[in-house]
Amino acid sequence: MFPPREMDTTNSEREGVTPMKWFMDRKIATKLLLSFVAVLMLMSCLGVFSVYQMDKVNDAATEIAHKWEPSVRISLTLEKVLARVRSTEFQHILGNQESMATLEKALTERYAEFTQLQQDYRKLPLTPEETASFDQVSKTLAAYLVEHRKIIALSHDNRKDEALALTKGDSLKAYRAIDKQFATLRQSSIDHKEEANTLADQIYDSSQHWIIGLLLAGIALGLALAIAIARIVSQPLAQALQLARQVADNDLTGQVRVHSADETGQLMQALNHMTQSLGNMVAEVHRSISVIDTASGEIASGNADLSARTESQASSLEETASAMEELTSTVRQNADHAHQANELVATSSRLAVQGGAVVDQVVQTMGEIRTGSARIADITGVIDGIAFQTNILALNAAVEAARAGEQGRGFAVVATEVRSLAQRSAAAAREIKALIEGSVQQVATGAELVDQAGQTMHEIVDSVARVATLMSEIAVASREQSRGIDEINHAVTQMDEGTQQNAALVEQAAAAAHSLRDQTRQLAALVARFRLRGMAHAS
Repeated sequence: MFPPREMDTTNSEREGVTPMKWFMDRKIATKLLLSFVAVLMLMSCLGVFSVYQMDKVNDAATEIAHKWEPSVRISLTLEKVLARVRSTEFQHILGNQESMATLEKALTERYAEFTQLQQDYRKLPLTPEETASFDQVSKTLAAYLVEHRKIIALSHDNRKDEALALTKGDSLKAYRAIDKQFATLRQSSIDHKEEANTLADQIYDSSQHWIIGLLLAGIALGLALAIAIARIVSQPLAQALQLARQVADNDLTGQVRVHSADETGQLMQALNHMTQSLGNMVAEVHRSISVIDTASGEIASGNADLSARTESQASSLEETASAMEELTSTVRQNADHAHQANELVATSSRLAVQGGAVVDQVVQTMGEIRTGSARIADITGVIDGIAFQTNILALNAAVEAARAGEQGRGFAVVATEVRSLAQRSAAAAREIKALIEGSVQQVATGAELVDQAGQTMHEIVDSVARVATLMSEIAVASREQSRGIDEINHAVTQMDEGTQQNAALVEQAAAAAHSLRDQTRQLAALVARFRLRGMAHAS
């Protein structure tokens, strides 16, 4: 794996703002623009320098072509014309009259040449010093021509000896002076021409060296800027590619150093922020997975306990339902017995009424009364047993309702009412039993109390009426007990169905909790593939 990198956020504070740092912080477009501007400025300087040097070469060439070349040519021509004038001067002294005219005409042309050459020379771009120097030459030439004209005049007058003597005197001095000045003028023009040529050569050589140097400097600057910009752009992109590969390999520990504030630096900062955010998110997911795994384990354990308790409660409700079915059957039997007892009491009542009319037959019917009393005693025994069994069943129902908890609260109320009715039935049965015992006693002593049979029959009628009322109440109570127990049985059945459904839901919840735990562990395995900075340091 690649070693983690961290952002260098304090470099600018430690190093300060240097030109290189300032350049690094510019945008890429600004860097390119500045680089091209630098190269273009260098090329512009090269062009301006080349034009300047060409102007200097052109000035030197112009000076040579328009000043020193004409100056040399004019000075040479002046020397030649001066030599011809001097030669013509001697020819004129030595010549005859015919040749003198031709020679004088030639001299006139030479004078015109002197004038034209002087005018041409003055048209040259002369400095004030050069103009003053040429004025001195013109004065010397004028002095010589004065002496020359004297010689020509003497020769024209045929005063040959005087003319010849003059040529050797002042005229010779003047000639030598002007010839020397012409030679000096010519040599000065030649020297200036050579200096201009040398200067032009020097300018050309210097320009060539400078142009080549500036051209090489421009090429070097362009290459340096191109390489620098390429490195500035390519190195951060390579680091970004390396960081992206680390992230692709599930390694979120990498960081890159940021050395600039341009687009690449902003990209590096964004990548660092992205990696840090991903690391924080994965760490949060990892912590959440741990919490979910613990919670799912607790849910699974709780569901297992709840499932066990629900199954136990369902079993208890099944037992309660079975007991309620037995209680329902017993109560129905009690109701049937109460109905039969009610019918028997009604029969006894009718018999008692008839007994008043047939009191005279008491002795004969005493045996029948004894038999009826025995049957009533049996019936009251049955009623008492029914009341006792009902009381026991109600007590059991109350116990089962207490075991059922909150869901059995209504059932407990019904069981209490059933128990109250059973106690009332037992009390009535005891009263009936007491009455029957009295009747049996009376039957036993019937023979002795025949005289009081009328009164006793009235009492028996009243007692039988009371018994009929009690039996009617017992029948009504038995029917109410039957309906209440049916409702209790229905409620217990619904509780049993709900408990069974709860058990199924608990099993589904347990299966879902196990599935959630498996999915959480798979997610934890996936998240564990990521390398985080804290985990990397811990490992």
